[in-house]
Amino acid sequence: MTSSATSAADSTELPSALSAELTSLPLRHPRQLLDIWFWHDAINWLGAKGQAHFKRLWWAWVLAVLCLWGFSHYYWVGINITKSLPQRFFFIKKTDLSVARDDIISFRWDGGPPYPKGITFTKIAKGVPGDVVTVQGRDFYINGQFVASAKPYSKMGEPLALGPTGVIPPDHYFVWTPHIDSLDSRYALTGWIKAEQLQGKSIPLF
Repeated sequence: MTSSATSAADSTELPSALSAELTSLPLRHPRQLLDIWFWHDAINWLGAKGQAHFKRLWWAWVLAVLCLWGFSHYYWVGINITKSLPQRFFFIKKTDLSVARDDIISFRWDGGPPYPKGITFTKIAKGVPGDVVTVQGRDFYINGQFVASAKPYSKMGEPLALGPTGVIPPDHYFVWTPHIDSLDSRYALTGWIKAEQLQGKSIPLF
């Protein structure tokens, strides 16, 4: 997963060729941009032409890094690698943790496999504190309005337990996307998202 990943009900892996290409680059984490040794290695990696370019326009690179550093305090870019939302790229506003119904939000995944704990999911806040979640069969309703049906099994054939029902408590949210394979609050693995898991409000780019 990348900085923001909206998952479907089954895992997705990067192609091995892409993974190999990414691991060949010197940058491993944005914080390296502030590390002088990263720049030393990066200039060597760029070769003679890259070194000449950097020496000529070093001030522009420094300005760009400072702008990126300042921007990263308030926003970061999320990439959706599944089809659970139609958009692929998002700005995640880290300073905005307020949530209203139908907001697109990003949060830390605290569930289990197929995804590692701590990756970022991006979904729609369909239910907010005080809403009543009910289920009939495997059909979920919020305040009496139909939301979506839950699949009985994942694509791997594993049974999918239903998520919680009842009144959504304070600082909890029912998250959802319209995709049939979305791993969201319909399922116990995701459940209701806690406020402490929130990473920010997401702004779709394209």
